[in-house]
Amino acid sequence: MAKAKVFGSITITDVTDVGRLSVYLTSNQPQTVIEDPNSETTTYTPDWSKNNLVLTPIIYFNDEQLQLPKTGLTVTWKRQEGSSPAANLGSGEIVSDGVLKVSQNFLGSISSGLLTYIANIQYTVPNTNATLETQAQMSFSLSKQATEAKYCSILGESVFLYNTSQSLVGSDTIALTASLTNVSVTQWQYKSATGEFVAMPTTNNPSINGSTIKVKASESILFNNDVAVIKLVTNDSSVYDLHTITKIRDGAAGNSTVAVVLSNDSHTLPCNSKGVIGEGGYNGAETEISVSEGGTDVTAEWSIDTVPSEGVTGKLEGHKYTVTKMENNIDVGHVEFTCTKLSTTLKKRFTLIKQKAGMDGSDAVIYSLKASALSMNLSKTNTFSPSNVTFSASKQIGAATTSTTYSGRFKIYESNDGLDFATVKYTSSVDEISKSYTPSNTSIRAIKCELYASGGTTVLLDSQTVVITRDGGDGQNGHDGDGGISIGMSNDAEVIPCNSNGTVKVQKEIHIPFYAYKGIKRVAVTCVPGSLPSGVTVRTNTAGTVNADGLLVINIPAGNNLGSASDLSGNFTLSFKSEGVTIERKFGWTKSIQATNSILLQIFAPQGDVIINGKNSVVLETQLTDGSTIVKHGITYQWSKFTSGSYQNIPSATKDKLTVTPDMVESLASFKCTANYGGKQYVAYWTVTDKNDPIDLVVLSSVGTQLTNETSFGVVYALAYLNGKEVDPIKTTVFSTSAPKSAQTGDFYYHIDKAAKTVTLKKHNGSIWQDAVGDDLPKGTYKYYRRSNGVELDTSAPWKQGKVIFIDREIVNKNLVINCEADINI
Repeated sequence: MAKAKVFGSITITDVTDVGRLSVYLTSNQPQTVIEDPNSETTTYTPDWSKNNLVLTPIIYFNDEQLQLPKTGLTVTWKRQEGSSPAANLGSGEIVSDGVLKVSQNFLGSISSGLLTYIANIQYTVPNTNATLETQAQMSFSLSKQATEAKYCSILGESVFLYNTSQSLVGSDTIALTASLTNVSVTQWQYKSATGEFVAMPTTNNPSINGSTIKVKASESILFNNDVAVIKLVTNDSSVYDLHTITKIRDGAAGNSTVAVVLSNDSHTLPCNSKGVIGEGGYNGAETEISVSEGGTDVTAEWSIDTVPSEGVTGKLEGHKYTVTKMENNIDVGHVEFTCTKLSTTLKKRFTLIKQKAGMDGSDAVIYSLKASALSMNLSKTNTFSPSNVTFSASKQIGAATTSTTYSGRFKIYESNDGLDFATVKYTSSVDEISKSYTPSNTSIRAIKCELYASGGTTVLLDSQTVVITRDGGDGQNGHDGDGGISIGMSNDAEVIPCNSNGTVKVQKEIHIPFYAYKGIKRVAVTCVPGSLPSGVTVRTNTAGTVNADGLLVINIPAGNNLGSASDLSGNFTLSFKSEGVTIERKFGWTKSIQATNSILLQIFAPQGDVIINGKNSVVLETQLTDGSTIVKHGITYQWSKFTSGSYQNIPSATKDKLTVTPDMVESLASFKCTANYGGKQYVAYWTVTDKNDPIDLVVLSSVGTQLTNETSFGVVYALAYLNGKEVDPIKTTVFSTSAPKSAQTGDFYYHIDKAAKTVTLKKHNGSIWQDAVGDDLPKGTYKYYRRSNGVELDTSAPWKQGKVIFIDREIVNKNLVINCEADINI
């Protein structure tokens, strides 16, 4: 009694009395190559140009290994890119004595990321001159790392205020800070009177290539028409940011308040990693300008001109400007509106930012800092209302539907002019969830709180500013007039963590506090949301009062595509109504496609995976890559062997390599390695062949290795060989749903019953077909076990038994590995 096991892909071979030709391919490299685009030049792991890929065919005639070169034996290699037809080898692919050596990283230039090498073997058997042919192939795939985000932004105030006497109010200095991701500062620049960007003067900044810079109000060279445009230049020419500082001068007393409003202050344009904006990417890239005096729309009385920044193209129709193009090499741009009436000039800027896509990654963590009130009022009796403000920290992790409290560190500042927050009034000495704060005096204009990561005040997570308003003193009655209505939104844009397919990764609640002032007096206000994307709903909508902010809460469920999975940004309209005046504002959203490194575990056998005549062992090696980095430490391993329908752990096999000895393999043996890394498990498989055993079992399929619409069902059958001759031979390889039309006594065929999903051996008795019985049936016992997507499906009993079994598309269900265990009398 001999026992043989088969595991792996089904191979169809030409079996004749001459003998059987078979081939296995060995590779010195794993079958997945990692591409990393984040260095100066794209790198590959492994790098075939430095460590050449070597494919070696191991060829057998019956149970005898044929050594190359050998008379009558030829090996011809072909290459196949993706699903394209097979083609001849080219430069960088050399064959010597049947061994293929590849010295170029071809996968980087193949759009499908798949390259297959095919070895065609032909052998003319001595004495008989019969020619046998067979084939083997090995595929290599490319795994591309996500391009690491490169981003920069300028943080800092944007106005200098002057009173009616043209005296500067507050600080004369604005500090600008660079926020950088995967880039470094090359230089700070400003826009000169000629429209060109030139290096910042070093009068007030000895260094203009550091992370911070100061802008003085008195530094007149920086300003053109009271506007200074500062540019942050990085070591990547496509990554930069612009920041505008404006001198705002109070007009003469008695004039109505003039306000310039854009329906959309900024817009994010979705693009690929190279900055190319696709079809439909300019949807919503528009804004409409309006000018009001004392709450009255007087836009028609003003002359409006627009000047787009470099690389931006668009058109102004009426009072609406639509962006039609933004060059690929421009990441941040703007359109500047100039409103002119008599000798008065007002400016407003529409900002454009590209959002580059990435790949699916780990769960998002969102940190938030909230204030119990966004403004405090100081009464004529010097009493604050409310008397204090409480800052609270929270976070949301993964798919949690609600946020939880977060314990971090707080720094609280006070400002006497609302611009300069240089005075630190409180710093947490320990981690805390919230902090209640009371203003230290009645002269301050604003309070700012910063939330830092637990353990210190190094990693800034969020910040919140609370404005101090104050009642004016009693004075003489004046003429009635229209007070200007000001609408404030404490949140006018959100970044939504999304999966790689553009759907929302975790349920998200957007909190939009809002308020209204008439002059400097708070007034009641209501909010009416416009049309929201399908599935996005209003959870709560509380009106603002003279004492408290309003609050609109928008709910975005996980899996929502925000209108279209292909849209990476958008907005919706909010209508605010106060004192009979209606003002519309845009709330913007941007999808953040989360990206992390891909982790891959591979097994390969550098010295081959065949045991020959029981004289050698096979060494299976593993390679785990995190992105493009080969990981050597921090991994635990467990090897197991497939036995009787399931994988059984090998107790002593807990290293990154496994030595397979001849006594561990009966014809074929399948091994699995489970690696624990970073809190997750990764699995890989490999099969080892023993050419020493007297029984060789081959599993074949009547329809090949793929089921299609044309060949949706068929059979799997097993053939056993002893020294090149078939034992327990199959009676026929005719498999059909109907009996052959002509037959003679003693003919056989296998009848396929699609409905019952069975296969029955039939024999013709000279008149009719009957079920085969007795000595006509196979002598051996054939047991089949399944594995799908790495999971064993039959651990307690075989799935099916018999020399021939039925398969169809329903059984296979995308991908199925069938293992056969046979007991055959020799």
